[in-house]
Amino acid sequence: MRPERHWGPVETWRRCRNWPESATKIGPGRKLGSGGNARGSPLGTSAPAADHRTGKRRLRRHAVRLPGFVAEGRTVAVRLFDDPEKAKGATRDGLLVLYQWAFAPLLKSLRKDWVFPKDMAFMVRFMGDMKEADRRLQIYLLREIFELHDPQPPDEVRFRAKILELKDDLRRLAEQRRGEVLEVVRERYEVQRVLSGFNAKAQGNDAALERLKAVREELERLVPGDFLEHMRSSELRELPRYLKGLRIRAERAYVAPEKDRSKAARIEPFLEALSRAEAGGEAKTVQARAFLDEYRLLLEEFKISLFAPEIKTRFPVSAQRLENKWRQWEQIPH
Repeated sequence: MRPERHWGPVETWRRCRNWPESATKIGPGRKLGSGGNARGSPLGTSAPAADHRTGKRRLRRHAVRLPGFVAEGRTVAVRLFDDPEKAKGATRDGLLVLYQWAFAPLLKSLRKDWVFPKDMAFMVRFMGDMKEADRRLQIYLLREIFELHDPQPPDEVRFRAKILELKDDLRRLAEQRRGEVLEVVRERYEVQRVLSGFNAKAQGNDAALERLKAVREELERLVPGDFLEHMRSSELRELPRYLKGLRIRAERAYVAPEKDRSKAARIEPFLEALSRAEAGGEAKTVQARAFLDEYRLLLEEFKISLFAPEIKTRFPVSAQRLENKWRQWEQIPH
């Protein structure tokens, strides 16, 4: 459905309030009135129609449509959606625009600092060129600061509360989150540098080269070029530990490739189970996605215990604990 026009933040929220999430119902082929209602009938109903087979009066079926914000460039439109999840997904991006309007003067000055240092240009190549890396960083910071990683419905109370909360803290929070990203990129580069060195030394040693290749694949899986698009700060803060563990693993894989192969074999069944669930798109509920996130964390800690035990795990973990945890998967609504 095409929006009739775009509005500023105040009018956007007013329009959305006129389309309450639990009551907006539009009959087939009907147009919205000024308050989001179907013209000619009360909100959520339509005139009864005769059933020619029984002679009884019945109500026409209605499609429940929910309001959502749609980001269109630097503007926001209010639209109605048949699918609640699509409404929430679109609203998340629309809210990002509204927050940027609310903090426009401050963000204009802060964006100059929301970039990677020039001396890190060679470290961010896995993210694209420097311009693309800076763009990814800025979008990540905005989503983190305004807590917009997850799809969400329009919530004016939460929106205004977040503005008050960040009024005097936005600069500090953004710098903290940026520092976390820089640490991850530096640690990733260190692993890459170590791998390159051992690869050069291992020429002619097929067993070592094979294991070093496996470590490189693990690095690319752990911190891919688009890692800022799907990670939250709580996950990102754990990456330096995992990357240090990967660096230790690379050193040991070069010295004792068969030991590395043996340890990797202990992880393989759990990785396969997780990959099947992710590739099959089975995690469609909030509970299922949370379970897989938790299981992924357990698996990363298990790798630390096997390949770099001196780093210490955050909590006790073992193959038995992973097996017991996975048994819960079938009991969770997917």
